[in-house]
Amino acid sequence: MKRFIFRYLLLSLFITTSLISGETTAKRWEEKSLNSSQLIVKFYRAEQLDTVRMIMHYWENECAISEPLLRFKLLFAMQNGTFSEDLYDHNILGYLMKYQMRVESTEEMGPDAWKMRHSSTPEQLPKTFFVSEAFNKLTMNMAIQQKERFQKGNPEHILSLFYNNEFDRALEELQDPVYKGTALQRYSEDYLEKALHRVEEHYALYSGIWNPAGALNVLGNHPLIGISLGLKKNRWMMDIVGELRFAKAQNPYFVNTTNGLEVTDKFNGGYMGLEFGRELYQGKRQEFDLLTGIGYEGFDAITGRSADDNVALASKNINLGLGYRFYLHPYSTTYVGLQIRYALIDYDSNGGSDLNGNALMLRLTFGKARNSTKMKIMQNFQK
Repeated sequence: MKRFIFRYLLLSLFITTSLISGETTAKRWEEKSLNSSQLIVKFYRAEQLDTVRMIMHYWENECAISEPLLRFKLLFAMQNGTFSEDLYDHNILGYLMKYQMRVESTEEMGPDAWKMRHSSTPEQLPKTFFVSEAFNKLTMNMAIQQKERFQKGNPEHILSLFYNNEFDRALEELQDPVYKGTALQRYSEDYLEKALHRVEEHYALYSGIWNPAGALNVLGNHPLIGISLGLKKNRWMMDIVGELRFAKAQNPYFVNTTNGLEVTDKFNGGYMGLEFGRELYQGKRQEFDLLTGIGYEGFDAITGRSADDNVALASKNINLGLGYRFYLHPYSTTYVGLQIRYALIDYDSNGGSDLNGNALMLRLTFGKARNSTKMKIMQNFQK
């Protein structure tokens, strides 16, 4: 015991010697993590496994658990026969996803990608854990050695597949009933369930036609452009929408001005609304929605005069409709869509032409929806 304590104190002194020269706290976390990973490689290769355990203990005590440290702990336990699901908790899937992200980032941008994208700041500690490439190669070699050791149904089998970078196979197999009762499958189900309930931001640009009917038909069709911004959670949607409508009225109409009734064909209008929806169906590339909304619309009938003499007409807009989205690929967040809304409108022309009626609002949309993190998780689990 005394020998262990002596070694531990010596190790702590060795790792922290370079960290007392006025460096930032963030730098100290990075250096402790990097130095620990280098020492693990050194003593593992020298087969000084007690020292390796001591370094693991130091690393976790100083920097808390991290993806690289947990990865090594699991592989080390699998190798020496001490593996237990008590080594991880419900955060295990998050750590596995971080490992996958590191591997994919490295493949795309080189070995410094992870370091560049996730550098620590003094305000965010301990968020990032730098490790040596030799450490990553060591864990890969350990995973290769474990690949054929464990049979299907054991959580060790899934972990060995995952750390061999067979991500799709590991996550697909983890859903097999043969893993029922394992903490790893239970945690994965919880992780997936939380992903499904993530809030989704969405926004879209759209163009289309405002097509009036009834007495309102005197105004004729008008092209429109607009933008929508909103959120979606548990299949419920809410958007703030703004659009512009333009082009002259198809027919002249009467409005009441300070000079009495006047005829005009002007139409420069717009619409602002709060719109809601319920997702009826969503496949990997298609989505159908039930839509409703309430807003305020209006247009300028007489312009170019004094403020008191200009005339603008307005009405409430209550609408109901259907929406369709087609995503560019199964897990894409980009889509093209179509909305058809039937709106009840009643303009008060103050003694002018009857402008009571309804209108179809046709929108061709191009936007971004879904939660990118959620889609990545869904793609990983092939859902």
